Amino acid sequence: MLIYSDGDKMDYLHQPVHQAGQVSFTDKGIAAWTIGSFLHLSDGRSVQLPAYANIAPVSPCGDYVVSNDREDQLWLTHINTGEQKRISPVLKPGFFNPEWSPGGNHILFSSLAGVLYVYSLENGTTKELTDGLSPVWKDNETVIFHKIQIEKDQAVNSDIYSCTIKNGIVSPLTQTKDIFEMEPSWDRINNRLLYHTFEIKQFTSSIPVQKNQGKSCLR
Repeated sequence: MLIYSDGDKMDYLHQPVHQAGQVSFTDKGIAAWTIGSFLHLSDGRSVQLPAYANIAPVSPCGDYVVSNDREDQLWLTHINTGEQKRISPVLKPGFFNPEWSPGGNHILFSSLAGVLYVYSLENGTTKELTDGLSPVWKDNETVIFHKIQIEKDQAVNSDIYSCTIKNGIVSPLTQTKDIFEMEPSWDRINNRLLYHTFEIKQFTSSIPVQKNQGKSCLR
């Protein structure tokens, strides 16, 4: 069951069903959601996907959608034509958490093994970036994520990193011993990095991004 809120107004996007996915939006505010194996948009369009997917984000321009199949492989579907293309690497484990870049030219996603990948809509290729968890876009060229340091089968630290998709340069954004910075998010309004720490267990901590002698990808 999906609902749309506008102030105090609540409207059903669809009647209650067993398989209803999360809502995503285009840059123009068009809503998109899955019902079974179909993606529906609030402008009246619909398209069949490889399988039902709870998370199937629509592209900012509203022309494409990316979603999982039953084997957790990722597919790109053109909404108007129905053409589909697999974008996840062949002979690799499952993938999840696809996210469009702000400009809609790339798709960031993760493997179940904790490896980050990016697909280019312009040249139709997928590139492996680096190991990382909870990745998000900072801008069209940079992603941010966290890594966990393991020693003797125990997590001893976690820090936030950035990676430029063009050259794969990875730079640390936090380097605090024994503090577990995790699950970053980018505040585009105030141009700052947000994250939470394991100890606080709240998404409340934030730091402004500083230049790191030219080594940081976040500038």
